[in-house]
Amino acid sequence: MKKWKKILISLITVFVLAMLPAESAILPGTVCVTEAAPRISSSKLTMIKGQSRTLKITGLKKGQKITWKSSNSKIVTVNKAGKLQAKAKGSATITGTVSKRKYTCKVTVQAPKLNKTSITLKVGQTYQLKLSGTNQKITWKSSNSKIVTVNKAGKLFAKSAGNATITAQVNGIRFVCKVKIQKKAAPAKPTPTAAPKPGIKLKNHILSKGKKASDGSVKIELNTHDESKKIDMDLGGLGSSSSMQVSVDEYRSITYIPKNNSFKFYFRFSSHDDLKSDITLTFPMNSTAASLNFYFYMSILPDDESGTLIATMSSSAPLSAIRNESSNLSFHFQKLTNPYEVLTQKDASELANDTLDMAVPYWADLLKGSGITLRSLGFSTTK
Repeated sequence: MKKWKKILISLITVFVLAMLPAESAILPGTVCVTEAAPRISSSKLTMIKGQSRTLKITGLKKGQKITWKSSNSKIVTVNKAGKLQAKAKGSATITGTVSKRKYTCKVTVQAPKLNKTSITLKVGQTYQLKLSGTNQKITWKSSNSKIVTVNKAGKLFAKSAGNATITAQVNGIRFVCKVKIQKKAAPAKPTPTAAPKPGIKLKNHILSKGKKASDGSVKIELNTHDESKKIDMDLGGLGSSSSMQVSVDEYRSITYIPKNNSFKFYFRFSSHDDLKSDITLTFPMNSTAASLNFYFYMSILPDDESGTLIATMSSSAPLSAIRNESSNLSFHFQKLTNPYEVLTQKDASELANDTLDMAVPYWADLLKGSGITLRSLGFSTTK
C-alpha cells in the first residue's frame, strides 16, 4: 500500500510540473547557460595600404578551427591567424570558414598620396599640403614647430630657417614631407627704368612734334625773316675785309629720316638774293660721327652773272668737334665757281665753320623743352 502511495505522489508531481510555465519549471538553485552564436569581429573594414589588422570569430566551441581566405590576395592577404595585410588599392572579401559555415568581411584598401614629399619655403611663406586618396581621419604633425608649423588641415607656416619633417598619419600609416626653410630674402630693389638713349629720345620728340614729308621723313623747324645782322666778310682775294649791316632770313630744322634711321641738322642763312650759305650735318642714330656739307653763294656783281661765286664743300668729323663757337673743321671743295678767284679753300673753310658756329645755338633752340641737349647727343656744345 505504501508503495502505491509513493508512485501516486510521484505521478501527481510530474503532472503538476508539466502544467506549470516553462520559466516556473526551473527549480531553485538551478543555473541555465545559453551558448552565444559564432560571429566575426568586423563585417566591413577600411584599411590603408601597408596597414595590418586581425580578424577574429568569437563564440566558437572548443576545438573548432577557422580557415581564412582572401578573394584577392593582390589587394589584401590573410594568414592562418586571421591577420590582414593591405597590399594595394582596391576591394576584397575575407572569408573565415568554420565547420562549413562562412563568416565574411568586406575590406576596402585606400592608397593615399601627399601632393609634396619635399619642399623649400622662405620664412613667412605658407603652403598647403594635401593627402589625397583617403576619407579616413588625418593627423598632421611637425617635427619642429619652431621651424615650421602645420594646422589640422595640413597648412604649413614657415617660421625660421632650418629643416623639419611634416607627418600625415592615417590609421597608423605615416606619410612624410621634408621641409627646408630659408631665410627671408631681402626686398628686391626695383630695377630702374633705363632712360632712353638720346638718339631714341630725339627721334620720339621729332615724331611727336614734327611735320611729316611725302618721303616719310619728319622734321621740326623754325624760320625767322628780315632779322637785321652785321656780317663780317673776309675774302682774301678782295684785298680787304668788309662789314655790312643787312637784313637776313634764317632757317633751321632737325629731321629724322626713317629710311636709314638717321638725323639731318640743317641751317640756312640768306640775305635775299645777294648772299646765301647753308650747312647740313647728318649722322646715324646714336652715332658719334657726322658728315657735313656746306654751300655758299654770293653775288659780287648782281648785274653780271659772271660775278656769281658758288662753292660746295664737304667734311666729316666727330660730333665732339662741333662747339658753340670757334669750330675748326677742315672743309674741302667739291665744286667751285670762282670767277675772280677771290675765295681760297682756307677762306671757304672758315666761312663754313662760321656758318656752323651760327647754326649750333639755333639747333639748341629747336630742342628747348624736349629734355634733349646737343651735348647729350655728342656735341661739345654746353647747350
